[in-house]
Amino acid sequence: MTETEKYIEFNNVTFSYGTQGDETESRKRKDAVKDVSFAIEKGTFVCIIGSNGSGKSTVAKLMNGLILPTSGTVISAGYDTSDDQNIWEIRRLVGMVFQNPDNQIIATSVEEDVAFGLENIGVPREEMIARVDEALKMCGVDKYRHSEPHLLSGGQKQRVSIAGILAMRPSCIVLDESTAMLDPKGRKQVLDIVKKLNKEENITVILITHHMDEIVDADRVLVMEKGELVKAGTPVEIFSDRELISDLGLDLPPAARVFEPEDGHDFGETVLTKEQGVSVLMKKLV
Repeated sequence: MTETEKYIEFNNVTFSYGTQGDETESRKRKDAVKDVSFAIEKGTFVCIIGSNGSGKSTVAKLMNGLILPTSGTVISAGYDTSDDQNIWEIRRLVGMVFQNPDNQIIATSVEEDVAFGLENIGVPREEMIARVDEALKMCGVDKYRHSEPHLLSGGQKQRVSIAGILAMRPSCIVLDESTAMLDPKGRKQVLDIVKKLNKEENITVILITHHMDEIVDADRVLVMEKGELVKAGTPVEIFSDRELISDLGLDLPPAARVFEPEDGHDFGETVLTKEQGVSVLMKKLV
């Protein structure tokens, strides 16, 4: 697979909850995702945003075959998720990190938890030890390897969850609201790890979030609403569309709120970070 080749593809994907029988039963169906198409390239950092119930988490589950489309096709890591023979390879290559790390951590020590997935796929012991050690160090939790997971903070637990995924040697990580339950320090810990993995290891990162400040460094942003993909673009393109942000009830990143055009003052560009804000102010002062 080349660096610019599509890594995840949604082709006219619809997913419906509920029955799909006769006409009376079909009224009970709810389309969580409606005719959605997009492609994500390998090695990119992509964010998916939208209001509650917009279909973000459904898209995440479709990406690695946790659920299958009602119609259309999902291609992950070059495999069709609807083919049963592909599903375990897809889940190895496209790792999922969910909102609550307690739902993913099952062992009595950090080291054992990270090794759990490797044991399930029969990785030889010597290789397993090396992979666990590497993953713990990459996520900055190697000093907790003998700790009981329930004694860790939320951010530390989430990093252990990511280490468990990394030990499987994925080429893509999907984080489904994985920072939602964390305090600002925990959120930063997790984001720093995934950004480093994206930049240094060329791992494709797909971050589903409702924290708008988390998407400012993304290569691309997908905006969902009522199960549909309503816009895709760079963070600047998305946040420059003030009407869209307002209509969907989404917030601007803190820096963007500070530099909102007001009372005739327009800085002439969309500011997403404090560093960009300082740069804009310096230009005005020169």
